[in-house]
Amino acid sequence: MKPALKTILAAGMLLFLGFHFFAIFNYAAPLRADGRLKAAAVRYCYPCFHQQWTVFVPAPDRRSDLYIRNGDGNVWQPWHNVTQGLINRHRQCSWAGRETELLLLTNAISYVSYDLGEQNRTFDKAPDFPGFQVMERAASYYFRSYRCWAKGRNYELLLVTQAPGKTYSYYFKNLSLL
Repeated sequence: MKPALKTILAAGMLLFLGFHFFAIFNYAAPLRADGRLKAAAVRYCYPCFHQQWTVFVPAPDRRSDLYIRNGDGNVWQPWHNVTQGLINRHRQCSWAGRETELLLLTNAISYVSYDLGEQNRTFDKAPDFPGFQVMERAASYYFRSYRCWAKGRNYELLLVTQAPGKTYSYYFKNLSLL
């Protein structure tokens, strides 16, 4: 091998190692760099080094789906599964993250489902539970970000929770954009 090629390869490997350690440091350190450096570090480190919570605990036996639709009066759009939409987006492009949005929504659903109890319920207005307020904000953010509002600023939520042998539905009517 020619000495010039060896020098180029050695310099390339040193640059790569320097970038690698810099990216790992920016990804793991509590103090982060500016937005562009952080984005580069996350894109490099997330697929290889990120650990999901399922590494440490078993998957829950409870499944929750949150559906949303918007409209006014008698004209309503079809129901859209927010939870499954976020899961699909995360699976399609895990390096982009989306885990934060998914965890926000699923945690809010868990908290509000415990507040609502184990019975099917219909609400004519938004309940005054802190967990519901978080879930409502996450759902409306998702709907505004990933779907077009076709008609009106009103929407409805349908929360379906399934545990082994049990299924409960919670229907929230007369909601409007925050």
